[in-house]
Amino acid sequence: METRIAKQCPYFKTRLEKKEVEGGALEVRYDDLAGPIMAIVISYLHFRERYSKDLDGDIPEFVIDPELGHELLKATQFLKL
Repeated sequence: METRIAKQCPYFKTRLEKKEVEGGALEVRYDDLAGPIMAIVISYLHFRERYSKDLDGDIPEFVIDPELGHELLKATQFLKL
């Protein structure tokens, strides 16, 4: 994921800025998120980037699988999205 997209997420932004100061590789790992949940988070960040400046209001609904809702809610609370 591009750094500018990742920095939309407060958790990722803090971790990436810390890595930039330390001079390490720009890699953020969070092993407690299941792959499908992380994929939705990344998709949402891309969605948010794409439509954040849409002034005419034609923003489509961001659809998620209701069965993943609880896990996704926990992830977004942790990531402060």
